[in-house]
Amino acid sequence: KVLDESEYSSEYNRSPLPTKLPRVPAHINWEENKSAPTTVIQPTKWEFSRDKLRLQTVLGQGNFGQVWKAEADDICDHEGLTRLVAVKTVKEGASPREKEDLLRELGIMQELGAHPNVVTLLGCCTEKEPYLLIMEYVMYGKLLAFLREHRTRAHYFNFSDLSSALTSRD
Repeated sequence: KVLDESEYSSEYNRSPLPTKLPRVPAHINWEENKSAPTTVIQPTKWEFSRDKLRLQTVLGQGNFGQVWKAEADDICDHEGLTRLVAVKTVKEGASPREKEDLLRELGIMQELGAHPNVVTLLGCCTEKEPYLLIMEYVMYGKLLAFLREHRTRAHYFNFSDLSSALTSRD
């Protein structure tokens, strides 16, 4: 059975947002200390087997990364079930800095945990490259694109005609 979003979204989003996130010490130079972000990763809790993950289509991409729609078997203690997920990764040929940025994002998501207003991290694949971040799939896509697509014509109302009528001396 493939779970749809309504069957599982509320289960993972009940935790309150942490009041205080850990700060990165100011003296750390990320250029010199390339291994620093990986110390944040908690692989035993989050690591997910790649053979239980099936990438389907690209949902979006940026300068160095891609987000895929995928199916994940048995993720988050849902034994025998397949769940739609979003998988974020870096593009082939990504620089070491871009790979570290993805790992740093993973560390932040692990610390953040679940929140109703933030996409939830479900797992990761970090034992070998390419690194993968597995997150809940949001069926409506990017929030900004959704809002732009669904705003009404009233948002584009032009006040210039109204203001010229009010200031006219006729």
